[in-house]
Amino acid sequence: MMNMFSRLFEFGYIDKQVRQSDGAVRAREYFVIFNTILGELFVHNLKMGNFDWVREDLYSLPTSAQIFFRKFILNNNFPMIPLNLHKIALKLNLNDKIQANLERTVVTNVLEPLRRQGFIEAYEKEPGLHGAKFIIKRDFSKKG
Repeated sequence: MMNMFSRLFEFGYIDKQVRQSDGAVRAREYFVIFNTILGELFVHNLKMGNFDWVREDLYSLPTSAQIFFRKFILNNNFPMIPLNLHKIALKLNLNDKIQANLERTVVTNVLEPLRRQGFIEAYEKEPGLHGAKFIIKRDFSKKG
């Protein structure tokens, strides 16, 4: 958390040609300097190659699978993630009142595409206290 405002860059210019008679600028060179706190962090991340945390093939998945990945998997280090169907529907903004349709939508448009693409190893459905529960399984022994 930053406690102060920081611009991404500073902007400047140099007048290359100035008409002597009236001082009008005929040629100007602009430059951008990343010398602010935020700018230096930005340049550092670019140099380190630390700007592509999500595999590119995520964007070929259905939108609901992408949102599910970002909300439940991306920042989670557990090999098994238990999720209630109601919580999944709430976070993905799925409004179907029929439980069977909701389960089918989650499996077809979210879990299966993620499994086929290798973002999750497997999933299984179990009965839970408040309806269906999905256990998402991931394998951290595979890197890549």
